[in-house]
Amino acid sequence: MLEVNPWPTLIGAYLRGEALEATARFALARAWALEKIQGPPFENAAARLVHAPAGLYAELKTPPAGYLALLGPVIGEYLTAAEARRLFWEALSLAERRGWALWVTEKGLGALLLGEKKGALSEAPAFFAFEAGRQGLLALALGDEYLVFRYRPGRPVLGGVAA
Repeated sequence: MLEVNPWPTLIGAYLRGEALEATARFALARAWALEKIQGPPFENAAARLVHAPAGLYAELKTPPAGYLALLGPVIGEYLTAAEARRLFWEALSLAERRGWALWVTEKGLGALLLGEKKGALSEAPAFFAFEAGRQGLLALALGDEYLVFRYRPGRPVLGGVAA
């Protein structure tokens, strides 16, 4: 699995109150990922997701307008809101200790990076992403259910390296 993931960098900037214009640094990697992963989109007001045999691409529609691309097979499943909510709380617990999480609700963006948190997850998110250790999760609300992808994070191509 190959992972193109600028979110930890963007989340760190967001938590520090820095400008989120860093997305331009990742434009070439984003274009490459979009070229590789082409398929029908799933979307809501918060995010757009493309799932195809070549992989998975998820992109926020609001700042930080980051994205995550996973090249390789990724299998999704539909969960009820209650099932997804349990996953989100478990993921946040893990992310507080050793990872990152990002979510979008009607109240706005929330993020967590290695214990530092901004925003609360007090309502069902329209979008949720998380990585900690060898666990990753992406979830997109589609009506009264969630399209959820669990994956093992690969080796990040953009592990904090400025392009």
